[in-house]
Amino acid sequence: GGGAGSGCCGGGASTDEDGSESQSLVKDSARVKDPASCAKKVFLRELPFMRECELQQSSMTVLEYQKMMRQALREVIVNKAGLQISSFESIDHDVIFWKVTASRARLQQLAAEFSYTTTYHESAYEAVDMEPPEINGIVLHAHGKFMLDRADDFEELMSMDDVRLVLAALSNHVKLDALQPQHIIERWFPAAKFDEMKNLTDSVIGWPLSHKVRCLPQERDADHIRNYFGSEIAGFFSFYNMLILSKRWPAMVGVLVAFVRRFRPASFHLTWMNTVFAGFGCLVIVWGMYFVSHAEHGVEMDRMRWGSDSGGGGGVRMSDYEPKNRGNWKQGLYSAAGKGITFVFLIIVVVTCTLIALKVPDKRLSPILQTATTFAFSFIWGKIAKNIVKLENKRTLAAFNRALTLRLTFVKLFIFFTPL
Repeated sequence: GGGAGSGCCGGGASTDEDGSESQSLVKDSARVKDPASCAKKVFLRELPFMRECELQQSSMTVLEYQKMMRQALREVIVNKAGLQISSFESIDHDVIFWKVTASRARLQQLAAEFSYTTTYHESAYEAVDMEPPEINGIVLHAHGKFMLDRADDFEELMSMDDVRLVLAALSNHVKLDALQPQHIIERWFPAAKFDEMKNLTDSVIGWPLSHKVRCLPQERDADHIRNYFGSEIAGFFSFYNMLILSKRWPAMVGVLVAFVRRFRPASFHLTWMNTVFAGFGCLVIVWGMYFVSHAEHGVEMDRMRWGSDSGGGGGVRMSDYEPKNRGNWKQGLYSAAGKGITFVFLIIVVVTCTLIALKVPDKRLSPILQTATTFAFSFIWGKIAKNIVKLENKRTLAAFNRALTLRLTFVKLFIFFTPL
């Protein structure tokens, strides 16, 4: 939707402009025996019509109840949450959409009300005669709780911020998930903004598409994605970009090895070929260790640039976190042991797959053993990796999940690609 922030609510079945249904999905005789109790499952605060229903102790038809609830929902969204509603019909004229938005001033009020964490603007540093820190050419602006009286010191709220704030304002008054079972609305969802989505597509994909497909991902692509979709989705693309870019040199060596294997001269003995394979395997292990370290650094840089721990589940503290062990020699020992275990495990994988390839001449049995070994190693590593990350004493659930994802992703990719 347009405007500042948005989320759309689609009315159930076919609805009139006032929210009443013209074609019902329920029988006319169906009744709601206790409308006040049903309404309390939706609204977090008691409304006047609930008390009236309780005093009258009356029932009403489902259609009457839905019409009453939609009118109450509109009043709560506009008068209580301070949001704006505009409505429009679907192309088939069988559904009414409510577009819920907020003005820029209201979004700033909500950001202050919910102590929303956002990025400081360049002017905030100029006011205190400071320069923002810079690492590897990347400027890292600090993040802080939004303050209404210092709104100019913060960056403009992004599309994802708008959606989160509108959703928070709605959730402060209404249980959105309780609206659907009662067929007050059909569903709710954050609406796309066509202009911003088109700009994102042009920035990341570009045109013509065939030209962009041949290009390597750019470091700033993840920033464009983050500005629209948020840091969680952008984090995936950032990691994927790092993976693709770091694979360039191993891929070149791999192409050379494949070329030698396909067109090797008769004088090139099979033993030498196996030595080349073993050397390439060692190269992949070294690359893997470098990539794990590089990716962890990259993820940490993204976290600092985007303030990823500020929203969602990022701030959920791990129950077994020990602050006193953070940064001491014991923590460093666990971290080094985790990398050492990873390195040894990769060596075991390579040696095992190599031995199966060399010692099992049966062309039918060898692939079966390779497949069984691959799944066995994958299962074992899933258990080991979780315990390694636990020993690293991560403070938040987001940090734990990031570290676990990195260890699982690289090693499992390595395990499944090694037999090839």
